[in-house]
Amino acid sequence: MKRSKIAGIVAAAAFFLAGAACEASAATYYVSGTGNDANSGMSSESAWKTVGKVNAARFFAGDRILFAGGQTFDGSLYFDSADRGTSKNPILVSSYGTGRAKISSGAAHGLFAYNTGGFVVRNLNFAGNGLHATDKSGIFFFVDLGADTKLPGIRIRYVTASGYGNSGILVGAWNKSSGYKGIRVTNARVHHNGKAGLSIYGYSAPGFAGQAHEDVYIGHVIANDNPGIAGLSRPSGSGILVGQVNHAVIERSLAYNNGARNTNADGPVGIWTYGSNDVVIQYNESHHNRTNSTGDGGGFDLDGGTTRSIIQYNYSHDNDGPGLMICQYGGAAPNVGNVIRYNVSQNDGRKNNKGGISLWNENNVMTDAEVYNNTVYMSPSGTTRPSGVSVNGGGRIVNTTIANNIVMTAGNLLSVYGSTAQDVTFIKNAYWTMGGATSYHWAGVYYPSFSAWNSKGHDSAGAQANPLFMNAGRGGTWNDADLLPKVQAYGLRIGSPFLGKGLGAFVDVSAGYDTSPPIREAQFIPDKD
Repeated sequence: MKRSKIAGIVAAAAFFLAGAACEASAATYYVSGTGNDANSGMSSESAWKTVGKVNAARFFAGDRILFAGGQTFDGSLYFDSADRGTSKNPILVSSYGTGRAKISSGAAHGLFAYNTGGFVVRNLNFAGNGLHATDKSGIFFFVDLGADTKLPGIRIRYVTASGYGNSGILVGAWNKSSGYKGIRVTNARVHHNGKAGLSIYGYSAPGFAGQAHEDVYIGHVIANDNPGIAGLSRPSGSGILVGQVNHAVIERSLAYNNGARNTNADGPVGIWTYGSNDVVIQYNESHHNRTNSTGDGGGFDLDGGTTRSIIQYNYSHDNDGPGLMICQYGGAAPNVGNVIRYNVSQNDGRKNNKGGISLWNENNVMTDAEVYNNTVYMSPSGTTRPSGVSVNGGGRIVNTTIANNIVMTAGNLLSVYGSTAQDVTFIKNAYWTMGGATSYHWAGVYYPSFSAWNSKGHDSAGAQANPLFMNAGRGGTWNDADLLPKVQAYGLRIGSPFLGKGLGAFVDVSAGYDTSPPIREAQFIPDKD
C-alpha cells in the first residue's frame, strides 16, 4: 500500500537533491466514474472514482495513473516533491480505454506539479471554466528549489488545454538557474486561454544571464485564439513563448489568432523566445496574430537577452506586427549573434507601421545579428504605413548584416525604414515596388529611388528588379506546418534575374520552397511514449 503524500515530502525532496538508493515497484492505478475511492485502484474493475483520491496518494518512478477514456473528471490534479519520477522511468498520467479522459478543473489548474519532475502527461483534455473566470493554467509545472537544481524531464503529448486565464500549458521556475532539464511538448493544442497558449519561463533580473531550463523540444503544437488580457502590466496573448532556456527547438507548429485583447505596449508574438541561448525556430506558420496596443503582435521574434539563436524556414503572414523580428529591451542581458534566414513574410505589419523584417533595440546591447535570404512581400494596410525592412529604436544596433533578401512592396510603401543611423550593413539585397519606384527612409533622409539609396553606399551591390515570383501576395493560409513545402507563391519563375543568384528564401522554381536540408537540423527527436 502507498504511504500518504504528506508523510513522504521530506524524503522525496532529499531524493531530488541527493539521489535515491532504491525505488518502489511501479504500479498502475485506474480512475473511473463507475469506480469507488474505497477500491484499491489496481485494476479497471477496482478503479478509484475521483481526482481527490489521486491527490491523496503518493507516486513513484514508473507508476501509471490512468483515467477512463471518454469520461469527465471534476477537480484539479496535484503532485509535489513526494511524487517522484525520473527521465528514464517517469510517472505517467494518461487515459485508458476508448478516447481521451477530460479533466474539468473549474477555476483551478488542471494539473499542478510543484518541485517535482519526471512526468509524462498524454492523451488527456484539460478544460477550465473560461479565461475570464480563472487565472490558472491547464498544465502547470513549477520549481523554486535552490542550488541551481535541474529536475528531470517533462513530456506532454496529445493533450488539449483550453478555458484558462493563464496558459494552456505553463512550465515555470523562479530561483536563479533552477528549472527543468528535458522538456518535450508535442502534438498538443492550446486554445482560448488568456495569457498564452504554451509558455515556458524562468528567473530573470537585470544583469542575470543564466537560464533556468535546458533541452527543450516543441513540435506539432497548435496555439490559437489565446487573446491576452487587457490591462495587465506585462504583455499577454502569445501563442508559443519560450523564455530563459538553453538549447531548444520549436518546429512544425502553428500560432494564429492570438493577442487581440493585449493592451500592453510590449505586446505578444505568435512564436518567440527571450533570455535564451541556442534556440532554433523552424518550419512553423504564424499568422493573423494581433495586439490591441502600439507594440508587437507579430509572427516570430528573438527577443531581449537571446543569444546565438535562429529563425529559419518559417512562414509568417497577416500579423499586426513584424513578421520576423530581433528585439532588445532595456534591462535585458546582451542580444548577441542571432540569425533570421530562409523565411517568408507576407503582408505582416498590418498595424502600427511595422516592417516585414524588424530590428529594434530600446537602449541596450544588440550586436552581431545576420538577416539573409528571406523574402518579404508587403502591401498597404488601411492608414498604416508598413515597410519591407524596419530598423529602429533608441539604442545602437552594432555589427549587423542584412544580405541577399528579396523585398517586394506595393502601393509606394518604403522598402527600408530606419529611424536613426545604425551600424547595419545592407549587402546584395533585391528591391521591387509594384507600380512605382522603390523608396527608402534612413536616419532622417528620404531616398525616392534605388539609385538615390545606392548612391549613398547603403547597398552598392544591391539591385532593383522584378523578381518574378510565382504568385506574390497569395501564399495562402495552410494551418498545417507539414504542408509548408507546398507554398509556391514565392518560387522564382524562369527568367527571374535572381534565379540561381542566392537570393530569396523559396528558390526551387518547381516547388516554390527550398527543399535542400537546412543548414542546422533539429537537434531533438520527440520521445515515443
